[in-house]
Amino acid sequence: MGQMGAFWGLLALSCAVDASGFLAGLQQRLRTRKAESPSRLAAVVPDDRIVPPGPLPQLYVYDHCPFCVRARIIFGLKKIKHELIWLANDEVDIPTRLVGKKMVPILVWTDPQDPQKITAMPESMDIVRRVDGDAKMGAGGPVLKETGASEEFISAMNEVTAASRRLTRPRFAGSALLPEFSFDAARRTYTERHPLDAPSSYDENFKRSSEYIPQLEKALQKLDPLLHSEEEAVEGGPSYTDVDLFPRLRGCTIVKGVKWPQRVRAYVDKWSEKTDIPLYDRIAF
Repeated sequence: MGQMGAFWGLLALSCAVDASGFLAGLQQRLRTRKAESPSRLAAVVPDDRIVPPGPLPQLYVYDHCPFCVRARIIFGLKKIKHELIWLANDEVDIPTRLVGKKMVPILVWTDPQDPQKITAMPESMDIVRRVDGDAKMGAGGPVLKETGASEEFISAMNEVTAASRRLTRPRFAGSALLPEFSFDAARRTYTERHPLDAPSSYDENFKRSSEYIPQLEKALQKLDPLLHSEEEAVEGGPSYTDVDLFPRLRGCTIVKGVKWPQRVRAYVDKWSEKTDIPLYDRIAF
């Protein structure tokens, strides 16, 4: 049975149990499957990531979601090996069992000092702080600074987000390669839950890309001189400002034909490399 088949089989067997039992059963099934198939653990290429004690931390995510990217950033920065579990955008049952409602990201983590203690944690920044500050993850102390951004910087960052919506949302929902949108119901759920002001049609907004791309380019140009360097958004080292900024910019890489200012482009490329989170350039349209 494949990994997805095993997972859905487990879910069906877990319908009558509470969230705690669901988590415990999930972790036990994964441990059993790995023990039965040691060949799956063999890396085909060198992997310098840190393997935390106990079962690997699990992140339930959507690929396009900037909040999910926030949670992925800290695992990438600290080189902590973990599992990514992609949920369909219309999936309700699994997150509800884990944290009580439909939401992502969700971190599921087993305390190595108490294997019976399994935590399911929502909220992206809570996950970031937990992973960065918890020595039990096996990756040392915190790497992120609390360095704050100026009001001018925050305003410029928000302008990029506002200018990108009409470009990125139709592309996310229309991409054949994002796992959360593999099904029609998932795509329809996204478009209904992420409406746009008139013109509201995703198709119409996509057709008007040539009108919206210059607006995005203008916002990126405004942000460009405010970046401290390709390594950090603000002076003082990697910070929570980077955790906020990089996901916003990564989403824009799905838009083909954008002329990126040099500093912003260098920053996006560097943070993709540092966090092991790929960009969308090769599937941009």
